[in-house]
Amino acid sequence: MLKNRECKIIKKLISNDGPLVVKKLAADLSVSTRTIRYDLDKIEDWLKEKGLKMYRKQGVGIYLESNDKDKITDILDFKVDYQLLHTPEERQQIILKELLVREEPIIIKEFEINLDVSEGTIIRDLDQIENWLKKRNLELVRRPNYGIEIRGNENNWRKAVFDYLEESSSEDELIDILNQFENNKSLPSFIDSYSDLLNSINSAQVKFVKNIIRETEKSLDYSFTDAAFSALILHIVIALQRIIKNKDINMNSKQLLILKNKEEFKTAEEIVKKLRKKFEIEIPESEIGYITLHLLGAKFRQRGDFDFKADKLFDDKLLDLTYQLVEIAAKILNLELTNDLELIYGLALHLKPTLNRIKYDLNIENQLVADIKEKYPQIYRASKIAAGVIQTEIFGEISEEEIGFIAMHIGAALERRNVKSKLNNKLRVALVCSTGIGTTKILAERLKNEFANFKIINTYSYHDIEIESFEKNLDLIISTIKLPEIGIDNLQVNPLLKEADIKNIENYIINIFNKNIYPKNKNIIKPENLKGNVKLDISELTNEIVELLKYNHKLQIEKDLKNDLRKLFKEHLKEEVTADKQECRDLELTDILNPDLIRAKVKCKDWRGAVKKSGKLLSDLGVVSENYIKSMIENIEQRGPYVVITPGVALVHAAPEMGVRKVGISLITLKSPVKFNHSQNDPVEIVVAFASPDKEQHVKALSSLIDKLYNSRIRSAISSTDDNQKVLDILKYKKEDSFYVKN
Repeated sequence: MLKNRECKIIKKLISNDGPLVVKKLAADLSVSTRTIRYDLDKIEDWLKEKGLKMYRKQGVGIYLESNDKDKITDILDFKVDYQLLHTPEERQQIILKELLVREEPIIIKEFEINLDVSEGTIIRDLDQIENWLKKRNLELVRRPNYGIEIRGNENNWRKAVFDYLEESSSEDELIDILNQFENNKSLPSFIDSYSDLLNSINSAQVKFVKNIIRETEKSLDYSFTDAAFSALILHIVIALQRIIKNKDINMNSKQLLILKNKEEFKTAEEIVKKLRKKFEIEIPESEIGYITLHLLGAKFRQRGDFDFKADKLFDDKLLDLTYQLVEIAAKILNLELTNDLELIYGLALHLKPTLNRIKYDLNIENQLVADIKEKYPQIYRASKIAAGVIQTEIFGEISEEEIGFIAMHIGAALERRNVKSKLNNKLRVALVCSTGIGTTKILAERLKNEFANFKIINTYSYHDIEIESFEKNLDLIISTIKLPEIGIDNLQVNPLLKEADIKNIENYIINIFNKNIYPKNKNIIKPENLKGNVKLDISELTNEIVELLKYNHKLQIEKDLKNDLRKLFKEHLKEEVTADKQECRDLELTDILNPDLIRAKVKCKDWRGAVKKSGKLLSDLGVVSENYIKSMIENIEQRGPYVVITPGVALVHAAPEMGVRKVGISLITLKSPVKFNHSQNDPVEIVVAFASPDKEQHVKALSSLIDKLYNSRIRSAISSTDDNQKVLDILKYKKEDSFYVKN
């Protein structure tokens, strides 16, 4: 769907007889030439989909053919009258803006006259606006002889205003708008909506609030992103406008009490203290809570090098959650990502405010989410499945926008895997081959082609290694056979360098890359609570002990002692797979599925009944206690329908301490769908209840189940049958089976 400004560019191209230049378009729309070029790329793609063409000729300009102009006008349903053109989307934005601005009802006739369209067209536009407002818990009142108006509480009104502003513009434009206000310049046409919505704001207010946020940043351990910085200013100036009009926020006393214990509340108090003094207005405590919420939800960026141990921003729970999310996504993508410290750190930075946004029901705009879905479908899918599992940990719904941001972090990590040319110095590499010069040459050429940052110093035989006749100043030895401990990093590969070998080498490079980029963190170890801790370096430990022994005793045969110590350490430090550890392994979905926990076409009156019946299957089999079922219902009552993870499917659960005895998953399909009051995914036909005594055993099985339930073909097959065994068989299908069809 084209955005507002893109439609305006098309209108100008249609209305103009000759070519237009980028500079003129940028001046007319008060944006940068870079923004116009980006818009033209989007328009060009959109036109190609319609079988149409836009011409962009250097030294000439941008133009459309006459025939194409007529076709575009028909497609976009433009109203052409004295060059005043409105798309349906534009009309709806104009109507919505008026409804948000006005404090009295508006009669429908006013819209008809101003927009020069029929009553039926306005009614259809109002239907779209009503749906938009419903998602923000606002009501559109339409009554004869009264008019049209928006009703709802102040908090939801402010959210709607901010959403409107965000949807009407890009992040760059928000910054431009604030600069226009701050510099006291007249507002250009493309931001008329802002001048109406923020009509009581003057440049002094914006400038003062901007300076406050800048000062606030200095006292924090982090900096806001540009988008978050602009958003905070807008939230505060909107709040100022509303307070002046006696439109205060009403905040739940319990929520306010919780917020008072946050560090961000103290920061908000300092901000409000300055606002009170400057503008000489009374600002109630609830407004301090309002600013606190937006501080908690604001995205931020790191300052300098990262350090997991020293960084005050992270706690063990956040890092554990981040690691779990990355691990799930990595398994789905069949990659090793958990050793990418930059990904773990960056994603943890992102998740900290994300969890606050989910907890306090704060929206975030991600204008790239559609592009991410289209261009990186596998990464988005992996992120969505991982987020589905994480939702069960945080008891909250992760929106598509948030999943999009997670996918962007993982996508960036995959891009970093191609770090072959990013190291400042080439890696000094030697080869060890046992099968002759031909194999050595093939391997050397494959490595050169795959890894441009490798400098192959020499090739050695296994005998050279045994007698230590090789250069010691090496970064890595790549060998086709297993080598003894030699004090230099080495990797064993297939002589033909298969895909798994390339991934192994790439993972090694990522570790080196992390150390080179973050030299202060060379000794960083993942927090103890994270799975996959860095292994003990036996060779380094051996050398340290030998040095101690040399200091205290005279050694006769140092080499033999080192070999003996290495063998000893390897024997004693080898992880034993006990019966307990086998029992606590990552369970597959097929390990957990049980015919006694599957029921098709169950009758339920409402969502509570559906949760009870799915939970009762678990309790009857001794998986959970009765208290667990009660807790599942209370979670939904308190936190809302976050459990409805995809259209028609609810994944219900509670905390392990509420009565979990062992891992279990039940699934029921409903004879008649029920509503959980989810804005998008109701009604529900499939209810899955799961229980796990810890945060590990169920992850693999649950990821697999969520992956299947995101597939509309599988959902349809499960909900349409009344045969319990058939439901079980469908869940056991693997991707390679003929039934498993991608959406």
